[in-house]
Amino acid sequence: MKVIEYKQKFDHHLIPGSAFDIRYRSEHPIAADKPEEIAAEKEELEKAFAKDPDLNAHAQLYFSLYFGMTGLHALHMIIGAGLLVWLIKGSFAGRYTPLYNTPVEIVGLYWHFVDIVWIYLFPLLYLIDRHDRRALRVRTHCFAENLPGHLLTLMAAPPSRFGRPFRISGSSTS
Repeated sequence: MKVIEYKQKFDHHLIPGSAFDIRYRSEHPIAADKPEEIAAEKEELEKAFAKDPDLNAHAQLYFSLYFGMTGLHALHMIIGAGLLVWLIKGSFAGRYTPLYNTPVEIVGLYWHFVDIVWIYLFPLLYLIDRHDRRALRVRTHCFAENLPGHLLTLMAAPPSRFGRPFRISGSSTS
């Protein structure tokens, strides 16, 4: 699965290095690309470059982190799969008993840790969308410009909705 995704990124010149060019796909469309999608992508890139002239360098940093994180995760998945094969072989050999199952538990912990890491990586890399922050009518200090939209929405909520004092049943606040 990752091979297909990495291949597409390579074809679109999104692999960090000397050939990196975030505009490559919009400037060199293939026959399968829809013209309206390419036009929309060109327009979006023009707006983005107008806001940030160093967009290519910033995008290269993002893709460096992207390939680093997903590649390291894939490496740990391969190691985990090897450990699972090792456990299965040991299980068929009768190595583990109800009194001795420590390797099974340790590999299970490792595998679940790798899974938990993916639970955080997947939304970070694939699900967080870009938001038009102007529509939120919230202008806070500069760190808010990089927050996902749902956090900005919470920050923009009126205090009466989220600022109520915490009340335990039967207690009162004065």
